[in-house]
Amino acid sequence: MFQVRFHARAGQGSKSAAQILVEAANMEGKFIQAFPEYGPERMGAPMLAFAKISDTEIREYESVYNPDAVVVIDETLVCDSVVKGAKGTVIINTKKNAAELKKELKYNNLHTIDASEISQKYTGGKGANIVLLGALLKLNKIVKIENAEKIIESHFLKKIGKEKTDGNIKALREGYNLIR
Repeated sequence: MFQVRFHARAGQGSKSAAQILVEAANMEGKFIQAFPEYGPERMGAPMLAFAKISDTEIREYESVYNPDAVVVIDETLVCDSVVKGAKGTVIINTKKNAAELKKELKYNNLHTIDASEISQKYTGGKGANIVLLGALLKLNKIVKIENAEKIIESHFLKKIGKEKTDGNIKALREGYNLIR
């Protein structure tokens, strides 16, 4: 089973990113789960979202303690607990370079991307979660990016219109293409 833990603040799209990820995996015939874990339920409160993808039925419904990937949407949440239990890729939305954070967090499989700036470029500010999702797809090859694009289109087209939906898809692609 492939498990992802998203760190964000309420309203930053971690739940949406987890949902897009698992729905794209479902298109590929995988078994899936995605769910949030809230503290105080208010906008801006720290929260977690989880995604689980498996070739076999998932029979547990619990938080992810040893994720294969960690995505941090809000860099103010970066601390030792972000990498706690991580056994794979950590992706952080920040202007800081990865070497600096690798040393600070004592974790080597760490990547940084200024997803907020990319989001601003394509969506006017919202959507760092989508940029980071693109990076996650590239680094972990868990689902095809084309399937994630289809899910984004089906979720967003009626809600935010064609122009903003296309902006989110471009942001996803840029996040994907920036990771080497």
